[in-house]
Amino acid sequence: MAVPFEIPEWLVAQSAPPPLPPVDDHRVEGLVNGFIAGKQDALFDAPDAYYRQQGRDAVDGAPAIAQRLQDLRSATLELARDDGERAALGPRLDAHMDDAMDGIGRHLDAQQQVLQRQIIATRQGLIRRAGELEHDNDDKIVGLAEANASAAQERARLDGVAPGSDADADVLNAARSQILRTAIEQRIANAKGPQALTLHDRMSDALTPADRRALEVPIAATRDDTATDAWLAREAGKDGPPLSDRAESDDSLTDLQRLILQAKIGARESATESHRVATVKGLDDQLAAATKAIATQPSQYRIGTLNALAQAYDAAGEPDKANDTHRLAAAEPLLLPFTQSNVGTQQRRLGDFTGPERATAEAIMNHQTEAFAKDPYAAGTALYPNVGLALPAEDADGRLRQTRMIEARRGTPALTSQDGNDATTSQPEAELIPVNLPSEPQATVPARVEEDLNADSSPSHDAQIAQAAPGDSPPSRGIAPPTEPPFHDPTLEKAFQEFPGKELLLSNGKWVADPNSPTGYVMTPFNDLKDVAAAAERAKAEHPNWNLSRFELATNKETRDELEAVLKANVGQDGTFDYQRRSYPPGKDGLTQLRQFRSISNINVGLFCQQLGLSLGQTLELAGYYAVTHSSNRDFLNPPYLLDPDTQKYIEEGYKIGQKKQFE
Repeated sequence: MAVPFEIPEWLVAQSAPPPLPPVDDHRVEGLVNGFIAGKQDALFDAPDAYYRQQGRDAVDGAPAIAQRLQDLRSATLELARDDGERAALGPRLDAHMDDAMDGIGRHLDAQQQVLQRQIIATRQGLIRRAGELEHDNDDKIVGLAEANASAAQERARLDGVAPGSDADADVLNAARSQILRTAIEQRIANAKGPQALTLHDRMSDALTPADRRALEVPIAATRDDTATDAWLAREAGKDGPPLSDRAESDDSLTDLQRLILQAKIGARESATESHRVATVKGLDDQLAAATKAIATQPSQYRIGTLNALAQAYDAAGEPDKANDTHRLAAAEPLLLPFTQSNVGTQQRRLGDFTGPERATAEAIMNHQTEAFAKDPYAAGTALYPNVGLALPAEDADGRLRQTRMIEARRGTPALTSQDGNDATTSQPEAELIPVNLPSEPQATVPARVEEDLNADSSPSHDAQIAQAAPGDSPPSRGIAPPTEPPFHDPTLEKAFQEFPGKELLLSNGKWVADPNSPTGYVMTPFNDLKDVAAAAERAKAEHPNWNLSRFELATNKETRDELEAVLKANVGQDGTFDYQRRSYPPGKDGLTQLRQFRSISNINVGLFCQQLGLSLGQTLELAGYYAVTHSSNRDFLNPPYLLDPDTQKYIEEGYKIGQKKQFE
C-alpha cells in the first residue's frame, strides 16, 4: 500500500523569496535625474547632439543615438545599490527611454525629407552646371531641361504639390526655363551672340515670363552687337568711303547700331595701329641688334637679315624705313668689309656713304669704339675670326700674339682696357730694337692675320720687332706699338710659309704620326683642338632646332644653308681653323698656302664635324663634295668620296680624336 508524499514544513518555509529591502525613494529619484540629464545632453546640448544633426548626418546617426541612450540606461541601473532600487528604477528609466525614442523617430522622419531635398537640390545644381559647361550643345540643353523638370517634380511631391495640378505644371515649366535661360546667358557671356539668339528665338515659348523679362536687355544688346559685327564683316572688305562714313549713311541701321559701329570702328583702328606701332618698334630693335652684330660680331651675323627686315617694314606699312633697309641690304657687301677695316680706313671710307648707309657706318664705328673701350681683347677676338678664339689668362704668350694681331687689324696703339691694364695681363714689356728682316725670317708668331683690302700698304724691310734686350731684367708690363711689317709684305708671307709650327699633342700625351712631315708628326701652329670642339658646341647651341640627318639635309634648304655657312666659317678655305691657308690678296686666289699645316687642317675638319653631330660618312661626303666643286685637292680614282687619300686619312683621324675625347 502506497504512502502519500508530503513536503516537509521546513522545506516549504525556506523556498519562499526573502522580502526586498526598503527602497530609498530619494536615491531612486536622484538616479532618474542623472539619466534625464544624460539624455538631454545626448539629444540637445552636446556638440554632437542628435537633434543638432540634419539631413544625412541625422539619418546615419539614428542607430548611434539609440545605442548611446541604451548604454546610459544600463550605466544608471549599475548605480543601484540592490535589487530593490533596480526594481524601482527600471520602469522609470524605460518610460524616459520610450519618450526619447519617440522624439528620435520624429526627428529622423523629418530629416529623411531634408535629406531627400538635399539630394534633389544637389542634382539640380549639377544639371545647371552642365547647362553652363555645355551651353553650345542644343540637344544636350533640351535633355538637361527635362532632367531639371523631373528633379523639380520630385521636390514638389515632397512639398505636397498634387500631380497634374496647375501648380505642378508651373514647377515643371520653371525648371525647364531655368536651364534654357542659363544656356542663353552663357552663350552671350562667351561671345556666341548668333547661337544665343538662335536658341532664344527657338525656345522663347518655353521660357517663363520672369525669364523672358530677365533676358530682354541682354538679348537686345546681343542683337545689336551681332548685327554690327555682320555689318563690319560685310563692309570691311569693300572699297569705298571710310567705314565710319558708310555707317552714318546706312539707313538699314538703327541709331543705336550706328553708335555701336562708330565705337567698334574706332577701337578696331586703334588696335590695328597699336599693333603696327609695336611691330615697327620690334623691327627697329632687330635692326639695331643686327647693326651691332655686324659691328662687333660679324661671324654671328646672318646674311639676308637686312633684306628680311626691309620686307617686314614694308608689310608693317613703313615704306620709308623699308626703302632705307633695302638700301642697307644691298650694301651688305660693302658694310661687312667696312666693319673689319682699320680705324683709319673707316674714317677715309665714311665719306663714300650717304643716307642710311652712312648712318649705319657711323653706328658700326660707335659700337666698335664702345666695345674696344670696354674690353679690347674680347672685342678683337670677336671682331676678327682669324685672330682665333679668346685664350685663357694663363696663356700670356698666346694672348700677346693675338693682341698684336688685333692692334695691327685695328690700326691703333697698344690695347688697354678701361682699368688701364693691358690685354695680356701678364706679359713683360719689350724693348723696341730696330732691325732689318733677315733673308730667312725667324717668324715666331705664325698667326693668320688678314688686312683690310682697302688699307694702304707699302712693303718695308726695316721694321721694329718687339723683343727683350739681352741681359735686362723684365721691366713693368706693357705692349709694343704695332710695328710689324705690313700684311702685304712678301717677306712676311715667306716667314709664315717657313714657320715649322709644333707637334700636335693629344690629351693622352701622344703625337699624331705624319710620314709627309719633316718631323714625322702632324705639325700645328697652335695646340688648340679644344677650341675647335668648343666652336662646334657653340654652333650647336646657336642652332638648337637643327636636325642633321641625311633626309633633313636633303629636304630642308634652310638647315643645309646654315650648316654650309657654319662649316665655311670654321673649317672652309681660310676659315678660323683652316691653318693651311691665310688671307693674302696678292697671292694666288688671294691666299698664302701653308702646306706644313695641311694635315692639322684636315684633322680640324673631322673633329669639328664629329662634335657638331655629323656622322663620319656625312663628313666625308661633304668634304668630297667641297673638294670636287671648290678645290683641286680631289681624286676621282678614290671612290666613294673622291678625296685625296691623305686628306681623307686625317679627316678620319680628327673624327676619331673627337670620338675618343682626345682633345680635352
